[in-house]
Amino acid sequence: MKNAVTQRVIEVLESKNITQNALADKLGMYQQTISKQLREDGSGVSLTTVVGMLELFPDLSAEWLLRGEGSMEKGAKALQVQFGNVLNNTLVQTIDSLNTTIAMLKERLQAYEQPKKVSGAV
Repeated sequence: MKNAVTQRVIEVLESKNITQNALADKLGMYQQTISKQLREDGSGVSLTTVVGMLELFPDLSAEWLLRGEGSMEKGAKALQVQFGNVLNNTLVQTIDSLNTTIAMLKERLQAYEQPKKVSGAV
């Protein structure tokens, strides 16, 4: 089973659309070294790899990478992601509420438009 830091390193690579080969090149390491660190039965990610990734990706949160706390990205980008999620949730709730209101108004309009039966007509 991969340890948590290894899982987060893999998540970073996926989110940044970077292959293990590309990471090894950027860190000046052998591809086999990175591959071994990220394998299921591997030794886990080395401190050299972690430090290299933090230097390579200045927006990457060390707190998240090492401890899994907070957001993957630090600073303004993390706030943008966090508030973006809040805004998306608010928009979804608003749209749901508006759809409910529209459905209710349609029902009322249909009831209003139905011809009234006149009783007692000769």
